[in-house]
Amino acid sequence: MAHLQHRQQHAGAAARVHRHDGARAGGYRGAGDAAAATRRRAGHPRRYLGPRRLGRLQSEHAFGRGCAAVHRLVQAALLSRRACLSVSSRQRLWSALRLLGAPLLLGGVVWWAGPQAIWAALRTADGRWLVAGLLCAFAGNVAAAWRWGELARWLGNLVSVRWSVAVYFQAAAINALLPGAVVGGDVFRVWQLQRSGCSRGAAGLSVVLDRLSGLWILFALAALALFGGLDTPEMHRLRGLLHVPDAWGTAWLALALLMAVLVLPLGVLLALAHLAGRGAHPGSRRAAAVELLQRPGGLNQYLWQAAASLLVQVFTVCAVICAARAFGVPLPAWLIAVTTAPILLLASMPVSFGGWGTREAAAVAGWSAFGVAPPLAVAAAATYGAYALLQAPLALWLRPATSPVSNPDDLPR
Repeated sequence: MAHLQHRQQHAGAAARVHRHDGARAGGYRGAGDAAAATRRRAGHPRRYLGPRRLGRLQSEHAFGRGCAAVHRLVQAALLSRRACLSVSSRQRLWSALRLLGAPLLLGGVVWWAGPQAIWAALRTADGRWLVAGLLCAFAGNVAAAWRWGELARWLGNLVSVRWSVAVYFQAAAINALLPGAVVGGDVFRVWQLQRSGCSRGAAGLSVVLDRLSGLWILFALAALALFGGLDTPEMHRLRGLLHVPDAWGTAWLALALLMAVLVLPLGVLLALAHLAGRGAHPGSRRAAAVELLQRPGGLNQYLWQAAASLLVQVFTVCAVICAARAFGVPLPAWLIAVTTAPILLLASMPVSFGGWGTREAAAVAGWSAFGVAPPLAVAAAATYGAYALLQAPLALWLRPATSPVSNPDDLPR
């Protein structure tokens, strides 16, 4: 109530100032000036405000409006500052936890496994297996870059193989050197696609589908590797760890898991493309995503993506096997392939630098159950992480091509 009276007083002061200015100018304009002209014709003297009173009224009016404006600005600033502080503080806290958590986790695993034992394993490593693992990791990255480029081309993005390889290796360097595991490199790939003229939705969809297809085929390869360990002591140990009933045959379980991994993603994509289109407004992001998923040749692209991802993951598993063999890990190849899937899944979580710490902890947890000494597991997992670090300098040498593919007719229709 007091606030309304204050505003009415200022409004009255403004009206009086306006009437006085009009009278001083010699004209009578507006309702206030018409009343003054009526009083003048009736013989009443014209009300004249002295300079002091006029200045005081003008000052009060300006001061009141200024106070109200400052009050509104301060309120808005406080609210926005509070929101910014809350968001930025959460981001800083999460970044600090990742910066501290990764070395602490890695240090804890190294301390638990024994630093001297790990150093002894590193000094006695077989160099031939180490070089073979590095070559497999490099071939896997090249195949992954080619796979991503073909997926982007199917979505309508004019990118060349050279461009996709260069950008992919730069993203891999970001993943290996910066916090966030694979998230930072994926954001970099989306940004590079947008710079090349791709829409944000298509760029993000290409990276998401590429990442999911890699993990999906990695688990499919793990299911396929189960057939290599039928009726082995390691398989019996694995069934015991997973509490699989004896009545369930290993071959049938592996076949069911393989079919589920291969068929389920296709059904999910088809359902999303069909159901997400209902009620989608034209021009919205959801409508754009549905349009991309419903592009012609989707089944052929699905099969091609599965084959390309299988090639990528074969190189990846071979790199892990070579790293394990370099330190004398006695596990069979099929079991290393099975355990690689959860190890790399944990390494891809955005909680550390390039998977350091989580990858080694997962390797120790998975392999020690089969009799592998923790120092050997840590050394092998760290060597696989070092493969990415050794390939990071290639990002400085590889430059993305400035021009896209020269012939747009080569794009899938």
